[in-house]
Amino acid sequence: MPSHTYNIPTLMELSIRNDSRGSLELDVTVIRGRGEVFGTPLEPKRKYTFPGGYNFAIYTHMTGCSVKVEGDHFIWEVKKSITQFHWALSQTVEKLCLKAEIDDEVGPAIMIVGPQNSGKTSLLKHLLNYAVRAKRNPLFVDLDVGQNSISLPGTIAMIAVQQLLDPVREFDGVQSRAYHFGHKSPEDNKDLYEYLLEKIAYQYNIQVSYSLPNKHSPCFINTCEWVRDSKISFDAIVEAACEFEVTCVFVIGETTGELAAKLKEALPGADAACDDPGVEILSVVKASGVVEREPNFRQSSRILKVQQYFKGFHGTAPTYRLKLSFGKIKVFRSGKITLKNNDDDEGPHEDRSPKEDLHLVPFHKLRLDTVLSVMEDSFPRNGPHSCLTGYVIVYSINMESEFMDVFSTQSNDDRMTKFLAMNYLSNTC
Repeated sequence: MPSHTYNIPTLMELSIRNDSRGSLELDVTVIRGRGEVFGTPLEPKRKYTFPGGYNFAIYTHMTGCSVKVEGDHFIWEVKKSITQFHWALSQTVEKLCLKAEIDDEVGPAIMIVGPQNSGKTSLLKHLLNYAVRAKRNPLFVDLDVGQNSISLPGTIAMIAVQQLLDPVREFDGVQSRAYHFGHKSPEDNKDLYEYLLEKIAYQYNIQVSYSLPNKHSPCFINTCEWVRDSKISFDAIVEAACEFEVTCVFVIGETTGELAAKLKEALPGADAACDDPGVEILSVVKASGVVEREPNFRQSSRILKVQQYFKGFHGTAPTYRLKLSFGKIKVFRSGKITLKNNDDDEGPHEDRSPKEDLHLVPFHKLRLDTVLSVMEDSFPRNGPHSCLTGYVIVYSINMESEFMDVFSTQSNDDRMTKFLAMNYLSNTC
């Protein structure tokens, strides 16, 4: 395997683009000095194996560092970094956390918004890691159903981050609370998306109310990409800001100022649902290393996400083939949701009782390689706000014997509930 050594000067970064797929991995080792990836320090002399398709940058503060990269088919560049700006943003967040501690109030809710390819995820990982390094226990809510970082695409999810993110695995293996949406954009089912926003915001409020480590720590919220001229995408951002009563909105990678201006007009009082109109809007510089992706990149990224869930980041995790009888399972597809007012229910998440149009999917209409979300036992009684316990992939369907084979990360079906929900994903997308 070819080996390359790079010297990174102080306050600079080595940007690496590994756009390959499959088994073209890169081995990275810091051989001198100190370097970090998305705010996570790299251990000196330790080899980190990054999978194909993973782009990252190694940044160094005051010491400079030397890095050995083993592999091929990647693009590299040593350049000035804006990580210091990310660090400055994290210090702004920490000041808000200190104020929350003094006043014994809930810590700041920070929402990150921007168009496609703006670098939202990179900024979020920096802020999460810097919060952990400041001895905080941040929450991370990912509302991006198209490219979810916590769970599979087609879901929204929340996690409590208690330690620095692994430079390679990131959120893999972190226990999360995920909800099934089943589509790639809020525009595909606007009412269901808004309803799920209410549910996950309610869970956030529970978390900060009963967990002292989370109470004064920040919550970072990633939204779906903003699409110019799409009212639904903008409304989804405003709805999220109101549900989480955000303190600040970081607008990244939007050079015209249009999105920031629209948010300043919408949030300070135009929407009566926002209890606290004092939302600060900050424009954030897009990192120069964030590149415009090819049109099929997002589709390829979704495929890679599915493969990594079932086979691990290096393709070595065990996957099990389970046989599920038609008589013991039901497969649903979410349809239109109707929200009704119910004055008898208590709690902010129960003031609109859902009546969802659930469609039972005939087994002969299931496509092979389709990803199915495994719902908890309370589904479909609790409808779309039932939590997920995992995922399976349809491998084969035997109509004559009335069973189907699925691939699962579980070795048996003892924990498999009888309720499965269709996602738009497949192993080949």
